[in-house]
Amino acid sequence: MKLITKILIGLFIISYSCDTKRETDFNSQQWLIEKDLEYYPYRDLMIQDIIDNNLFIGFEYNQLIDSLGIPDNVQPRKNNEIYYLIKNDYGSDIDPVYTKHLIFTLNSDSIVKSVNIYEWDK
Repeated sequence: MKLITKILIGLFIISYSCDTKRETDFNSQQWLIEKDLEYYPYRDLMIQDIIDNNLFIGFEYNQLIDSLGIPDNVQPRKNNEIYYLIKNDYGSDIDPVYTKHLIFTLNSDSIVKSVNIYEWDK
């Protein structure tokens, strides 16, 4: 019985330590890293920190750009929204099957008033 308990504890520790998707605090330098075309390895790990701690609420547009870089939507869908790509999954095709964006809503004075995650799944 002790052997089974030790094996189960060992398997738990190994499976936990192999988990590569761990949330992390926001880091501007890591946010900007693009490993491949539209592949940002750290953004998905940081978005929960951004949302939970309201990191950019109250920032002016220029402050946001200084921290996150140029947004992905050059022509916003709406005049008061900008977004950053978090993740694209193309599956086995050239068309995406999943996308995830971080969307910032600005007020009329170009100050961030909210931030949300938008996910699209085919």
